[in-house]
Amino acid sequence: EMAPDPMKFYEFHRSRLNEAMIRETNEFFRHLLAENLPVSNFIDSDFAIINADLGRHYGLPGKVNTTASFQRVALTDASRRGGLLGQTSVLTASANGVDTSPVVRGIWILENLLGTPPSPPPPDVEVPEPDARGEVTIRELYAKHRTIESCNDCHRKIDPLGFSLENFDAIGAWRTEYESGHKVDPSGMMPGGEKFDDVSGLKQIMRRDLDQFSRNLTTKLLTYATGRTMSVSDRPQIDAIVLKQKTERGGLRDLVKQVVCSRTFLSK
Repeated sequence: EMAPDPMKFYEFHRSRLNEAMIRETNEFFRHLLAENLPVSNFIDSDFAIINADLGRHYGLPGKVNTTASFQRVALTDASRRGGLLGQTSVLTASANGVDTSPVVRGIWILENLLGTPPSPPPPDVEVPEPDARGEVTIRELYAKHRTIESCNDCHRKIDPLGFSLENFDAIGAWRTEYESGHKVDPSGMMPGGEKFDDVSGLKQIMRRDLDQFSRNLTTKLLTYATGRTMSVSDRPQIDAIVLKQKTERGGLRDLVKQVVCSRTFLSK
């Protein structure tokens, strides 16, 4: 809905990254489904499905020879591109075309990966905007915002997740400092007290306990399959699917089979 600024992000438009980034995410899902790979790959993976333009955008030149061809590319341990959080589709959709917003990206993770959307903000509370003069960092602005008691409860859950992605600019390119010259600080702490240094650390924490993500993914697949929102009465079925997936170490195709064989789907 808000295309990246063509003056600031010329390469995005010149290389038609909009089409490539959407196809990357579709091909990534298709690959997990076809190969029945673990759903943990949505959080982090040791490969990406990209073309040559995305390879350059991601700092992986030479990995793919042609622009049209999308190929599976192996990622090193040092790569931050594994999983959905490294894909420019997610990173662009959770920005506003000019700047990044830790709040928007943090809420995206809570809603789409963890299934724990925050409460709506109190009325008349403004979300901090980056200081165009570059005198104050976005982290300092948000620290001041969190001194408002009514905001702090939600923002202590939202902000650390959003700041973990601050190394990615508004179109998902990697950066270590802002245009102002301030260094990016992607470190944070989860509400439970676990600390991380950057997005890689956050993904490690999320992968250690996949139950929450698996439950959210199962809920979203059932919602899509049945065309209705899941209710409290559906929880036993969801929990049973999640437990079976965990016990049998099933992949994405196994999960889809369980969804369409569930009582919730068959009685829709």
